[in-house]
Amino acid sequence: MNPAKPKTQSIPSEADFARAHAQMRESWRGVEAAKAIVEARFREVPELHSMYLLPGDARSYQLAIFLNRNKDLGPAKESGLIRQMVETVCEALSQTRQEAIHIDAIQVELDSNENVNKQFGGNYFNRMR
Repeated sequence: MNPAKPKTQSIPSEADFARAHAQMRESWRGVEAAKAIVEARFREVPELHSMYLLPGDARSYQLAIFLNRNKDLGPAKESGLIRQMVETVCEALSQTRQEAIHIDAIQVELDSNENVNKQFGGNYFNRMR
């Protein structure tokens, strides 16, 4: 009978950390600049409270759009505002990353500041988890 060998823990090397850092830097490349383009384009929309653009897994992105009130959500979808924002995000990411980004790569979350205040005490970090 062979005794079970103890599992060895793998400690990441400096090269592992450098590789992870490079991957993270690449995933964020162009994202902040694209967000700035989108914010500038939709700055005058009175219902828009805030928006967050985050890189996801393997060439996907999360776009969280927060309107001011719950009652703004339906009209924003029906008027095409949300679709316009998603299309603008694709265009901006394609421009800043210099590669084609398809609309299916954008995962959209739509909520309101009113709901974040009510359900999460105004804490957007807890809302986004």
